[in-house]
Amino acid sequence: MPLIEARSAHARRLWDEAYERFAQADAAGEVGEAADLEAMADSGFASGHHDESLAARERALAAYLAAGDRAGAAAAAIKMANIHVRRGEFPLVAGRLREAEESLADEPDGAAHGLVAWLQGMLAIVGPGDLDAAATLAERAIALGRDHDDPDVLNLGRAMKAEVLGKGGSVAEAGALIDEAMTAALGRSLSPWVSCHVLCRTMVVTQEVGDLRRAQQWSDAAHAASERDQTIPLLGDCLVHRAGLLNWQGAWDEAEREAQAGVEQLPRDLLHVSLACYELGEIAAHRGDLGEAESQLERTHELGFRLPQPALAELRVAQGRTKAATSMLRNALEEESLPAGRSLLLVAQAEVAAAEGDLDTAQAATEELAALDADNESESLHACARVAVGATALARGDAAAACEALRDGVRLWARLGVPYRAARARILLAHAYVARDDPDAAELELRAALRTFEQLGARPDLDAARAALRELAADLAVAESPARRVHRAFMFTDIVNSTPLVSALGDEAWSNLLAWHDRTLRTLFRTYFGNEVDHTGDGFFVVFDTAESAVRCAEDIQRKLDRHRRDNGFAPQVRIGVHVDEVSAVGGNYRGHGVHVAARIGAQAQGGEVLVSREALDAAGPSFSAGEARRIELKGVEKPMDLLPIAWA
Repeated sequence: MPLIEARSAHARRLWDEAYERFAQADAAGEVGEAADLEAMADSGFASGHHDESLAARERALAAYLAAGDRAGAAAAAIKMANIHVRRGEFPLVAGRLREAEESLADEPDGAAHGLVAWLQGMLAIVGPGDLDAAATLAERAIALGRDHDDPDVLNLGRAMKAEVLGKGGSVAEAGALIDEAMTAALGRSLSPWVSCHVLCRTMVVTQEVGDLRRAQQWSDAAHAASERDQTIPLLGDCLVHRAGLLNWQGAWDEAEREAQAGVEQLPRDLLHVSLACYELGEIAAHRGDLGEAESQLERTHELGFRLPQPALAELRVAQGRTKAATSMLRNALEEESLPAGRSLLLVAQAEVAAAEGDLDTAQAATEELAALDADNESESLHACARVAVGATALARGDAAAACEALRDGVRLWARLGVPYRAARARILLAHAYVARDDPDAAELELRAALRTFEQLGARPDLDAARAALRELAADLAVAESPARRVHRAFMFTDIVNSTPLVSALGDEAWSNLLAWHDRTLRTLFRTYFGNEVDHTGDGFFVVFDTAESAVRCAEDIQRKLDRHRRDNGFAPQVRIGVHVDEVSAVGGNYRGHGVHVAARIGAQAQGGEVLVSREALDAAGPSFSAGEARRIELKGVEKPMDLLPIAWA
């Protein structure tokens, strides 16, 4: 009975159920035929039991040999080699390949020969990078798959040919083959290991050549198919490659989960561990967690399967070690030969060199990017080239050329769904607009970049965007007419006892808590139309048009924190001060006695308290309840003030 149920579940592609039933049947001594062993191996692979799948495939190979089926034995050897490839066990791969080749030495051409051609071609790609040899072998696999009506071999050949074309710069041709192979992979005609391989190579190739929209669409379709009916298994290596795609898209939380899940599934697969470490390191750097970024990127370097660049060079820039970054990029360019890989290194080199005033290096990187762009069809390469042109033109003092190129770069990255790089290009574009004496356009770009960095949680870039906005506002204040007098409500917030809290939680937990705190408060600022003027450490300075909006926002902040504290056990204690007054509005900043008074009131508040001046409470209206007034002398204020705690609870 278990064997019959196993065969039925396998035919319906219910991989978990099939593997469980085959294991039961095997324990009862019912599994011995090569076909059943192959089905058990497929089910084991698709359900993540790779060691058991390998063992079943070994037994299938022996059964084929016992029956005199040398082609079947060769095919089993290649399927075993596939698992060794995933683990980075290349001597074992070579041994299985030779075993298959010897088994087929006197056999007429068949589907097994196509499997051998596929593996030979893949090794030509990942080893010496012999694309010509790989192209020939891909064509052989495709022809044998067609001639012998074997969809596995046919689509392995298509996926390999797409990779060769993509690496050679023929992105459109590669995309057409990817579409054919992925359509088959999401159907019900391919073995699970073949579907998984086609999906993995699709994500690798599309990201390498910058065909990110195709990558996204096929990745989404694969996940939908997997959740719907287990058509295609999503295993550790697939998760790692998808993490790279999610990183591009700015879905950093999900990217981290996928990368970590991939590593947990394939701890011995050092190739994919290396790729996962790179994604985790780059995301950590973007978020400002420089210690975690350094740890992950150094691990990437130690494993040796991929360069930790350009992320490690960008980390060195963030650490103020520009000379080290320059050297790293130069060394990486000496190793990287593929156009897509070189483009990311070259645009980083152009930006770093331009920022340092090394115009010769920036110009050389820009010219090489332009040449690569002319020879390839990659949208991401074109975006890199345009940003490099803009950065170099800006450093050279040609603001008009910089604006033209950087506008292209922003549009291209936005069209590809790469928000982080689009926002970085906006910062450069804003500087170009300033150089062209167009502050309004500069402010528009800076605010767009700021919103993106805020949504992503890219704290270093967010701080830089805010600083650029403040600098722009200050410049405008000097250039324009005298400041306007305005009547506003001012709010100051900060976390109480943050220093011992950092010590108790540790740097990583504190960083995560602070990010949650910032997101929570900013959401409420926007809800009540507050204008965030400054953010330093764990405190905010926010301006509202009315006292009512300011006090309602403050109440909601405390209620939100209180609910989180009750539901989850902890939330930081935040103190809030609110005051109203007439001050000078200078650009995006506010200056005057009333601002200082509001800050002093915030400092007098206790954790979990909203403390307001009598003036603020009167202006807010009768709908607010307050506790007993505290008459307090504030530094820099001539007379004592009545400060009242709002009864927000």
